[in-house]
Amino acid sequence: MEESMKETVKRWLQDGTIDVFLGYRVFDGHPLPHCFVKDKIEEINDLVIGTSRYALEKIATHISAAKPGVKIGMLARDCNQRALNVLYIWNQLNADQIRTVNVNCCPSNLKEHGDCSYLDPETRGIFKQQVGVNNTSRPR
Repeated sequence: MEESMKETVKRWLQDGTIDVFLGYRVFDGHPLPHCFVKDKIEEINDLVIGTSRYALEKIATHISAAKPGVKIGMLARDCNQRALNVLYIWNQLNADQIRTVNVNCCPSNLKEHGDCSYLDPETRGIFKQQVGVNNTSRPR
């Protein structure tokens, strides 16, 4: 899936569908937000999908405010899609200027890349296990 996503992003940049693509690139071992552009199309090979979560839609609003009319592509998990819908309603972004590559984050066996760790039950650390603290019990 990741290779077809990279090809899609390259095609969008080359044919002018988008001017920039917001995604993640590994810097010093950490996936961080990165703007991919047509002038440096070879950087698309460094585009990664991972468990990192940054508000790419917020970066898109800043880019759009600084350069009205810019066409933006971005990786979008379900939560990003919901945030984009709100930003469209509030006229913070124009839906006609945003293209998304959808990435699954829901913990489901039905979809590839199900990695929403914040939906997993909280686990106890070694110290809490030793002293008998249970994170899942209700407060008294």
